[in-house]
Amino acid sequence: MRNIFWYTLIENQRARFTFAAVSLILAIAALAHYSSTLNYNAGRYTLTALSFGLYFTRLILLAYALFAPVLGLSREIESGTLFLILSKPTTRSHYLLGKYAAFLLLYGILTVTATFALFFLAFAFGDRTDPAPLRLPLFLAAEWMSGAVLLALVFLLYQSLRAPLASPLLGAAIFFTSYFLESSREGAQQAPSAFSRLVYSLLYYGFPNFRLFNVERSVLYEAPISFAYWSGLAAYTLLLCSVFLGLALALFRRREL
Repeated sequence: MRNIFWYTLIENQRARFTFAAVSLILAIAALAHYSSTLNYNAGRYTLTALSFGLYFTRLILLAYALFAPVLGLSREIESGTLFLILSKPTTRSHYLLGKYAAFLLLYGILTVTATFALFFLAFAFGDRTDPAPLRLPLFLAAEWMSGAVLLALVFLLYQSLRAPLASPLLGAAIFFTSYFLESSREGAQQAPSAFSRLVYSLLYYGFPNFRLFNVERSVLYEAPISFAYWSGLAAYTLLLCSVFLGLALALFRRREL
C-alpha cells in the first residue's frame, strides 16, 4: 500500500492537479485582498478577507476532491497501469486504500496552504488585534474531516457507477443537497405522524451532512464550538469514511477490469 501511496503522489504531481489547485488558492487569496481593500469598512479588512477567502477556498477544495481522484483512477485504467499494478503482489484493497490515503494527504496540503495564505493576509494587512485569524485552525480541522468524507464518497460513487463524469456530478449534488437538510430536522419535529417523523429523521441523520463541517461562523464571529461537538464530528467522520470505503472496497474486489 505504501508503494501505491507514493506512486499516486508522483502521478498527481505529473498531472499538475495539486499545482493547479494551489495556484487557484493563491489567486483566491489575492482576490480576497483586492476585494477587502475595495470594501474596507471601519477596520473590517480581516472579516472581509476571511469570509471571501474561506467561501471560495471551500469551492476549490470541493472541485479537487470531486475530480482529481476520478481523473486519476480513470487514467490508470485507460492506460493499462492498473492492470500492471495488480499483476504484482498488490491486493485491490491495498491499491484503493493507498489511493485514498494519498489524495487525503494532498487535500490536507491544500487546506493547510489556504489556511496559511489567509492567515498571512489577515496578519500583514488587517487588524492584528482581531482574533479571527487565530481561529483558522478550526477551519483547517473541520475542512480536513469534510475532505475525508467527501473523498470516501467519491471513491464509492466511482466504483458504483463506473462513469468518470457521473461520479463527481452526483457527488456535487449530494454535497449541496446536504445543506438543505435542516428542513428535514424541522419536519422531524413538526410532522403529525410518527412514521413521517421517522422518515424525516432518517433523511437527516442518514444522508451525508456536509453542513456539519462548516465552521465559518465560528472563525469569523466567535460562535462557540464545544468539545462534545468536535468529538461527535470526529466520530461521524470516522463512521462515514468506514462505511463508504468499506462499500467501495467490496465493489472494487468484485469489479471486472
